[in-house]
Amino acid sequence: MIATEIEADLVITTEPNRNVAARHDWIEDTKGDVAIKNCSNRHAWQLHRRDEGILSIILTEFFLVTGYVSPNIDLEDYETYIGKLMSITMQAPKRVILMGDFNCKAIIAGSDY
Repeated sequence: MIATEIEADLVITTEPNRNVAARHDWIEDTKGDVAIKNCSNRHAWQLHRRDEGILSIILTEFFLVTGYVSPNIDLEDYETYIGKLMSITMQAPKRVILMGDFNCKAIIAGSDY
């Protein structure tokens, strides 16, 4: 099913097809790893922050934060990324929706850390 069939207001994706995102009015983070598309004018919203692997927007009732982090970075860089993500989230002026592909590692899943 595609977003237009269900009349989606916003579409959020990680690792978007960069050619499609560039041609179809998507808002991307500074690395092109996260993208948001406003598919309707039913809800007022504005871009809050665009960073490496992080986008945040302000909606009427919510503060939306979405992100992507590569599974191939070291633990120190991962912790820095999560710290930045949490800082943005904790400073939110409204209730928060946090989503994304954070490639979390867990010992239970076989990770070394």
